[in-house]
Amino acid sequence: GIYISSVGKAFQIINNEYKDIELYNEDKSHPSLLGSILASLVISSVIFNIDINNYFNESLSKEINDIFIEVVKIEIIIKVT
Repeated sequence: GIYISSVGKAFQIINNEYKDIELYNEDKSHPSLLGSILASLVISSVIFNIDINNYFNESLSKEINDIFIEVVKIEIIIKVT
């Protein structure tokens, strides 16, 4: 099978459930630093098959880091057979 890493779905979940986490720059078109980190976590978790339970980014608070991990674990990694 193939795997799809849905960055858009991750952004949608964060935007709907964690409104205080800003994933976009002021132009509302390009990702902020947090948005870029989330996108890279989604993509790298699929490409490198990493165990995201052990992921920690020092530029994130523990709370945001944990939220990003949960979003990726629950919704993002989709296997297409």
